[in-house]
Amino acid sequence: MSNVQKLVAVLSVLLVSLVSLLVSSLLGLPTNTLLALSIFLAEISATLLLWDNRLSVAFIGVSLLILTGSLTLESFLKYANLDVIFFLAAMMILVGILEERGFFDSIVSLTIWAAGGNGLLLYAVIILLSFALAAVIDEVTSIVIMIFFVLSLARQAQVNPIPLTLACIFATNIGSSATPIGNPVGVLIAFRAGLSFEEFLRWSLPISFLDVGLLIVLSMHFLRDELRDFVRKISLNIKSEGFKTYDGFLVDAALFLLTLVFLAIHHQLEYLLGLEKNSMLLAIPFISTGISIIVYPQSASRALRERVEWPTLLFFTLLFASVGSLKSTGFIDYLSRIILENTGSSLLENMVLMTTLTSMISPLMDNVIAVSLLLPVVEGLGKAGLRVYPLYWVMLHSAVISGNLTPIGSTANIVALGLLERSGYRKPSLTEWLRHGWLATLPPLIVSLTLLSLQENLMP
Repeated sequence: MSNVQKLVAVLSVLLVSLVSLLVSSLLGLPTNTLLALSIFLAEISATLLLWDNRLSVAFIGVSLLILTGSLTLESFLKYANLDVIFFLAAMMILVGILEERGFFDSIVSLTIWAAGGNGLLLYAVIILLSFALAAVIDEVTSIVIMIFFVLSLARQAQVNPIPLTLACIFATNIGSSATPIGNPVGVLIAFRAGLSFEEFLRWSLPISFLDVGLLIVLSMHFLRDELRDFVRKISLNIKSEGFKTYDGFLVDAALFLLTLVFLAIHHQLEYLLGLEKNSMLLAIPFISTGISIIVYPQSASRALRERVEWPTLLFFTLLFASVGSLKSTGFIDYLSRIILENTGSSLLENMVLMTTLTSMISPLMDNVIAVSLLLPVVEGLGKAGLRVYPLYWVMLHSAVISGNLTPIGSTANIVALGLLERSGYRKPSLTEWLRHGWLATLPPLIVSLTLLSLQENLMP
């Protein structure tokens, strides 16, 4: 970014601050609420306009909230969601260790071997693998694995990697909603709403699976020319050399699968052991990660240095605290009251409204930011006596699916495009992205909202 672009970005942030101050004053908000909202909006706009500097922006934003009295130290610790942050860190370390050992490379090898040189089948398997990896590991690690896979495959088959990259991104975002560990959005909702892994398997996984099936069908249409070329060149240039593993693969696979199984039954374990809700959801990755560090100290050392997104975790911590300032100063309660006054107690109206708000905000910023902002609103509606259980699932699917609409709608999108550019390929233009992105967003979003609406009477 040039100095002129940075100056324009800074001036834009100042403009956002002034406009938000003016609008907040006209709404008659208290001074502390006014300051918190203005600083938060300035922080978000600066994050979007100066994305590479988002961590420094978050530090400065939180410091301003503290200095203006909008965020106390007690509120900072209360709203920083450290349970979410430590869960993400533990899972990143575990997955990083397995990645260092080549576990996921073996999974990719299995994929090529399973396709048996059939290009159309390989394409479908790539999308399903993107979906599955995002569901069982975090979306960032998943998309890194898949992009390296796609780039290697594209070079061998001599095809354009951009269509495959877009398909992987779209499938990754959809798959990240299938379980609570696939996306920081799911982790955040799971911890704040007290949702178990089992509940995700019941209310989210089937819908996500239908969405990715729809994506496969739709992408075969909007990528039909590229797919035809891909299928032809795969049959000419790609030969499977069999399923390659390494010494210790089965042990690593057992550790990973046991971690997933225990996460899936964490609610039952908590009941049997008399522990508070979500205790095992945090303890299980801690145990698995601790064992991995002891057994594989060298891989763990490299994973801690190179595989864990420490800046991203710090950014999320500061972001959650910033949203907390809106809660502690009363803005979230104000917003919840406005929603209640306009929709009343109609669950369907609130589901449509939450879908609309989440789907509008997520494509304009990282979907984690959108959910961090709207989750306290849902909690406020719950405290007002509204049945909000279905709203958590609506918000989850709306956030992750609408992240497909723009290049900045999800962290996975940004990471994937960075890897594509770093490897010497051009990034898809905004027009090119939107031409495909709306088909990967609107139909799955309609399917998800329809299925959730049809099942809401079965929900708690």
